[in-house]
Amino acid sequence: MQVLLAGTGTSHGMPVINCLCPRCTSKDPKDNRLRTSAFIRGKNGESIVIDIGPDFRSQALRYGLPSLDAVFITHSHADHLHGLDDVRIFSHTCSFAQNRAADCDTLKVYADRNTIKDIKNRFSYVFKKTQEGGGKPRISLKNVEAYKEKPVKIGNLNILAIPLEHGDIGTTGYRIEEDDFSIAYLTDCNG
Repeated sequence: MQVLLAGTGTSHGMPVINCLCPRCTSKDPKDNRLRTSAFIRGKNGESIVIDIGPDFRSQALRYGLPSLDAVFITHSHADHLHGLDDVRIFSHTCSFAQNRAADCDTLKVYADRNTIKDIKNRFSYVFKKTQEGGGKPRISLKNVEAYKEKPVKIGNLNILAIPLEHGDIGTTGYRIEEDDFSIAYLTDCNG
């Protein structure tokens, strides 16, 4: 399994607009960080992304994300979700289909029920029966809470949702396992 932390910045990104602190005015490239996102590739080429904030398009281009089998969202804050429209190219080219000749229906987006509700409100155009013309991503929303004891399987990757707290809202962390190796992606949670 390969893991790339495509973004490790704050909800504003780094540097923060109009901030004159030493970190934001630093010339060190390590202080220029995009908003949170992780790209994970399995040994058989499975490709998932956790969180798709407003920097997702830039991250996908910067790191050459060639395909996408599924998206996992931790919670519905803008810095984790507002790149949703940019998965459109992956849903239209069927890069998510395990068998490219078949299973080319929708890209699956996994989240908890509150995040799914927010996605339906903020991105309502995605779910309306409008004329097809390439102007919206073809996605299906999947509730990760339905997988409490049983992980989501994406090829050889097993992804288990972990409920967390983030202030007054819930958020979801993910444990990704492949063979004898696993990682946990836990962001925006209380200690």
